[in-house]
Parts: sequence; C-alpha cells; structure tokens
Amino acid sequence: MRLLVAERRYDRRIAPAEAFVLIVVERDLADLNRKRRRGRIPIDPFTIPDDPVDWRDDLLAVDLAFDVATILAVLPEPLREAANQLKLVTKADAARNLRISRNSLNTRVRDLRKAFDRYRIRNS
Repeated sequence: MRLLVAERRYDRRIAPAEAFVLIVVERDLADLNRKRRRGRIPIDPFTIPDDPVDWRDDLLAVDLAFDVATILAVLPEPLREAANQLKLVTKADAARNLRISRNSLNTRVRDLRKAFDRYRIRNS
C-alpha cells in the first residue's frame, strides 16, 4: 500500500522504477523492524487509507509484484539471499546475517539493481 501512495511522488525522469520500489520497500521494512524491536504495534494493514487508490493502480502493483518475484527466482543464489534478507532487515543486519561486509552487500545491491534494469522491470 505504501508503494501505491508513494508512487504519486515518483518521477520516472529521476530514477528507474526498480530503484524507487527498492527504496520504498527497504525504508518501510526497516521502519517496521524498528517498531517491532521497540514493541510497538505496526499500523493495521486493513485500515482504509486517507488517500484512496485507483483500482488500475492496484493492478499495476500486482503486475509489478509478479515481475519482481519472477526476477528474484532466476537470480544467482548470492543475490537472491541478499534480496531476501533486505526484505526483512536493515542493511547492517543483512550483512551480519550473510556474514559479509556492508561494502560487499552494497555491491550485491548494485548488482540487484542492474538485474532489474536488465529485465526492464520498469516497463512491466
């Protein structure tokens, strides 16, 4: 839902779609992880947002989610592991869990972005 709301501020001329999605998801997951660690209850995902979304946006979001899942399935194992970690934890925690340096993780993130660009996910 946050992707759909944030999409209204997204400018395709500034950054590719996969970078936008990665940043929004990464920030949201990190925020949820911080809230979970502090014992705060996350916002109810079933509440109706103040800013209703057009149903066509929902279809595009579902299409994009399928594209992302398809690309993740064909990535080499190190990149897939990094992507799966980054879905759940911060970069620092992901690097620690993978037992690699943050520089190595940043290299994998760069390679993930290249993979999404190679598959032209922004045109899906």
